[in-house]
Amino acid sequence: MAIYYLILTGAMLLLSANMLFTKLYQMRSGSGATAVIAFNALMGVVTGAILFIINGLRNGFGFPVTGFSLLIAALTILFNSAYVFLGFRVMSMGPVSVYMIFLMLGGMTVPYFYGILFLDEPVTPLRVAGMVLMVGAIILAGLKKEEPKAGTSRKNRWLFFALCCLIFLLNGMVSTVSKIHQLPANAAKAVPAEAFVMLTACVRAAAFGLIWLVCFLVKKGKRETAAPQGPSAAHEKRVPASAARDLGVPTRIMLLFLVLAAATDGTGYMLQLVCASKLPATVQYPFMSGGSVVVSALAALVFLGEKPDRRTAAGIILCFISTLFFL
Repeated sequence: MAIYYLILTGAMLLLSANMLFTKLYQMRSGSGATAVIAFNALMGVVTGAILFIINGLRNGFGFPVTGFSLLIAALTILFNSAYVFLGFRVMSMGPVSVYMIFLMLGGMTVPYFYGILFLDEPVTPLRVAGMVLMVGAIILAGLKKEEPKAGTSRKNRWLFFALCCLIFLLNGMVSTVSKIHQLPANAAKAVPAEAFVMLTACVRAAAFGLIWLVCFLVKKGKRETAAPQGPSAAHEKRVPASAARDLGVPTRIMLLFLVLAAATDGTGYMLQLVCASKLPATVQYPFMSGGSVVVSALAALVFLGEKPDRRTAAGIILCFISTLFFL
């Protein structure tokens, strides 16, 4: 079983790296709807391409698809895309470390209770104490006296907290449906882990690619209609860059962050699925969550200069301690 803990550690590090690259992309793209739609569409394409190669090398270039896996893939993308969409907004309102606390604790708590209620996984006093500590971490990190960003209103502070709670639930559902797909009881109707990740990427690319195309055509039509005849040379130089940003078209540096985000997301998720078929939910998801919160906070400090305040730091520490109660 030790090998699966090593694989899980790799998945945790990849997930933390994914959050950093997503933050770097968001800082350049903004948090508008079109930017998030474009991000999801392109992530689907790049992740699908990467997993196409991985799956092809491991299993040959024949790709099984079952109705069960397709349904789980669609649910996964629905929940995942919803929290990614909200995540862009949240990360523009506050530090990435707070976002990560809610994201990771949701990814741990919801499947934990699913394991207890539906998989007959044991409840122990130590794990109950861990849940209490997790609630304390959320309160310390989310209910802050100061505003998430300078100059924002009290209403926006509570909006920030409400969106974080919704992200908590959505990521929990991603972890739960992923666990359901990997249950031994469903092995006969489920595709292999790498094929499933590729399938989810294709669903994401198709759904958001269509939405992005519609947005692209609508905004392009509006710009062409509004453009004056005989624009000046200076105007001609400014419009393309502005239009590209409005339409969510990434720059070269954004494409680099996108590829890195896709690579870490796809491979990290595949490693999680491998472990989900061997490790109990009450072990895997606490390990992933606690480790990712701490590593992501350190990455945000080193690479983004996001120094957590005392309340956030206390929340991170409590989150890490609480995960030890589940091992």
